[in-house]
Amino acid sequence: MFTTDDRLQRLLRSRSLHPHRFNASCEIGPFVVAHVCPERSLIVELVQAGERQRQQQRAAFLAGLGYTVLRICPRELQRHPRRALRRVRAALAAHT
Repeated sequence: MFTTDDRLQRLLRSRSLHPHRFNASCEIGPFVVAHVCPERSLIVELVQAGERQRQQQRAAFLAGLGYTVLRICPRELQRHPRRALRRVRAALAAHT
């Protein structure tokens, strides 16, 4: 059985996202981001429960460096993976 992070990793390796590539677990400043597409400055992460203020500060820091953070709910990923994939594609297209 796949964990939610495994599902996200598989989604980001989808052929439909070609030629875009995502790197896993990269350090950007003081933060470690789960998945980043460096050519589009797009970070894709699973929504984490709690610590909303810290997440907002982190997102603001990353935005200041030119990154967009796309957060995907684990429930959406499990129940509607195609919808999650469409959101990633749309975010990639927005950064052309």
